Amino acid sequence: MAQTFRQSASALGDAEQEVLFSSIPRLIGAVAMADGVTSEEEITRGIDGLIAVVGELGDEFRYSPHAEAAFDALADSLETHDAEFPAYLARLRVVVAKLPPELARRYRAFVARLCIDVARASREYVGWGKRIDDAEARLLADIVAALDLEIHDLAVRERIGLPERAP
Repeated sequence: MAQTFRQSASALGDAEQEVLFSSIPRLIGAVAMADGVTSEEEITRGIDGLIAVVGELGDEFRYSPHAEAAFDALADSLETHDAEFPAYLARLRVVVAKLPPELARRYRAFVARLCIDVARASREYVGWGKRIDDAEARLLADIVAALDLEIHDLAVRERIGLPERAP
């Protein structure tokens, strides 16, 4: 039987569990607010991510006390820039590196999709226009670097300044 995030997190301290399980709402808030404005489309994509995380990674990313606290704070983070986010991202990097390889891969894949979806939503109107603005591109580049995310979409790779991948 494959190990779950809940089982793996039992080996982490409470502070590390908080970092991991609060990560999805914190990432959504940071990306949505990167350009200083949160659009209705970004909020919708963020809610979609919070719903999807339960099925893809587990309910502790949405319903644990750590996730609930981050979710409750999400409304505030959509109105103000999270000045603590760079330090939080550094702590998240350490925690993700402690996960079993398969769980880390699943987590990174989910986070990459979620962050790109939220960033693209700010420039989207009825499904048109998927350009990621400069502030969001910088933040995405920071998240990709910190969490060792794989980005397969060539347009996104170019926009956030990642080198072309070797064939």
